[in-house]
Amino acid sequence: MNKSDFEVLLTAQADAIEDWLEYYLPDLSLEEGGSATKAARYSLLSGGKRIRPIMLIQTALLYQVEESVYRPYASALEMIHTYSLIHDDLPAMDDDDLRRGRPSCHRQFDEATAILAGDLLLNTAFEIMLQSLDLSPSTRDRQIQAALTIAKSAGGQGMIAGQCLDLLYMQEEITPSQLIKLQQKKTGELLSAAVSAGAGLGGAEREVLALWRTLGLALGQIFQMTDDMLDITSVEEVLGKSIGKDARDGKSTYVTVFGTETTRTLIRQKTEEVSEIIGKLRREGLDMDFFESLNVYLPGRVK
Repeated sequence: MNKSDFEVLLTAQADAIEDWLEYYLPDLSLEEGGSATKAARYSLLSGGKRIRPIMLIQTALLYQVEESVYRPYASALEMIHTYSLIHDDLPAMDDDDLRRGRPSCHRQFDEATAILAGDLLLNTAFEIMLQSLDLSPSTRDRQIQAALTIAKSAGGQGMIAGQCLDLLYMQEEITPSQLIKLQQKKTGELLSAAVSAGAGLGGAEREVLALWRTLGLALGQIFQMTDDMLDITSVEEVLGKSIGKDARDGKSTYVTVFGTETTRTLIRQKTEEVSEIIGKLRREGLDMDFFESLNVYLPGRVK
């Protein structure tokens, strides 16, 4: 897949996901208790790369999963990701005023409403996955397992654990291995859930699911390393969020722990690792062109 075709695909799928999210989270009036819904829609429908749901879709398609089956899971994953961003930006966490080029949710509304908006998105994610369960036992079992995969990756041993470690290490020095573990949980787990759930919906065998999980974690590490690089090399108008804030807040990142050049080297090494995993999945008879392009796109965000 060439660069142009890949970018067209990303745009088309992001547009489709926007429509799905609009459908799954309809607007409510304030008289219906819709203040949290309005805040949630503000953050959810503000654009973004939609990388996680796109990864789920592309994996599911490799197993001929129908759109009606994977759509709720892709949408739920983006809702969970957006809830995490809303809460991450709160004054008690990262205290950030900008997200996706606009005021963060608690700045546009207020802190209490932003907390409720995040809670709403998390609950709605599980509502739509549960409502999608098929009557066929074989399909239903796969759907339940996909929902469980997403829940575990977002929960106390996944993304939330990563956020807890992030707060912990703001108070004390972090080692390189601790940083990698932190970012694997905070960022890698949801990307891993995307491909694991997509393959799980298609009935992938356990050994192949393990490969998908490893691939997702590796891509998550690339994603985070490039994000950390962009925090010092990009501009707010391009990145859509505050630049240089990690350094000002004394946060531990790949750049602060390893340095710029070593981080670039780690990105190259991890892309080579991803290529090897892609090769193994190709030998399972899967067309991995999208993921090969993704493995070029993610590190390519850093010039």
